Amino acid sequence: MKYYYVKSLEKILEPVQKRKIILYGTEPIAQVIYHNLAYMGKEISYFVDDECMEDSLFGKEVRNPLELLYENKDDIYVICFTMKNHGQVYSRLLQYGLEFEKEFAIYNIGGYMQKFNAVDSLLGFTRIYENELNFQVYGDPQDEKAIRIMTLGGSTSDPTMGNVRTWPEQLYEEISKKYNVVVYSGGIGGYSIHQEFLKFMRDGLAIHPNIVISFDGYNDIAYQVSMEEYPYLHRYQKKFYDFMETRTPMAPDTLDMRAVNKIAHGMECPQIPDYENWYEAARNIYALAKEHGIHYFSFLQPIQGIGRPILDDSVLELKKSYLSAYNREASLLEKTSDFVNGCRKYIEKNDYMTDLTDIFDDEEDVFYDVCHSTEKGHQIIAKNILKKITSTLEEY
Repeated sequence: MKYYYVKSLEKILEPVQKRKIILYGTEPIAQVIYHNLAYMGKEISYFVDDECMEDSLFGKEVRNPLELLYENKDDIYVICFTMKNHGQVYSRLLQYGLEFEKEFAIYNIGGYMQKFNAVDSLLGFTRIYENELNFQVYGDPQDEKAIRIMTLGGSTSDPTMGNVRTWPEQLYEEISKKYNVVVYSGGIGGYSIHQEFLKFMRDGLAIHPNIVISFDGYNDIAYQVSMEEYPYLHRYQKKFYDFMETRTPMAPDTLDMRAVNKIAHGMECPQIPDYENWYEAARNIYALAKEHGIHYFSFLQPIQGIGRPILDDSVLELKKSYLSAYNREASLLEKTSDFVNGCRKYIEKNDYMTDLTDIFDDEEDVFYDVCHSTEKGHQIIAKNILKKITSTLEEY
């Protein structure tokens, strides 16, 4: 058992102090968290789970969630790790009078990630940092002589993911040993490559980067986060707009808006294979970057199911549970090989594209769940990206 979640749990437990810790859920992810807490010297009082058939787990009682009503909320902190139904659990705990992130926390596979604090009118959702940008910045952005590097991607590029030093931060640390550089880390958990393109077009160009790096692939397999018929529309955006469409009137009753009765998502796109969809978006980023004199690099990320990483038993158990919980993920696993092989055909023909799916071969402790990397994994990613962009850095 590897204790990959310790750093995430340290962040999650900041509000706990001397409160009793109660774990909501008994499925494999919650069991992994239990072992991590035990390793940290943190004892839980009991589990709650309304679907568990067992009365106890690891010597701890498994109770009905209703028993939380008999607890003094000032004395407890409920940590929920479940594979799905987060919305139902969130609503239930609010009904029990518990306050989110004061008396309870909800986390899925992947562990800690800084919350999204803004609805984005173009991208669907985003995170605004203390610098008022939707980029985490490493280095001095006021230094006009610095080489400016921008990184884009989903949760595997998100600078807050897992509460570890992610590859953009480690890339900055390595490059800054030799070059004067500032890195704008713009990965956002859940983004597809289309959100990357839109973010680069709207926000990235204004920063005037010298180099732009995409690190992605997983979220684009089988259109798992974007609508296949509208690839620039995120599935979360679709839910938001569907909700709006059921509310009338949707717009003020002004002279020109009285006939609004639906929400448009643009021209419906012909459905193409997922790997072609990924390539077309990367191609668009490359074309836009080239027009503005920016060097663009696209990296296809390591993906479980491809290559030969050495996986810990806890990761294998999580993967098994994840696939059984989500039909979409089971289908995703079947389609991973086709996606990667399709991408490779384009990568072979384009110098700005690099296949990193094999960089974890024969390496231990590189994945801590179905797709997210440990700090060691991020170090390997940063090392391989640096190798590719070094000749470009030397131009500056």
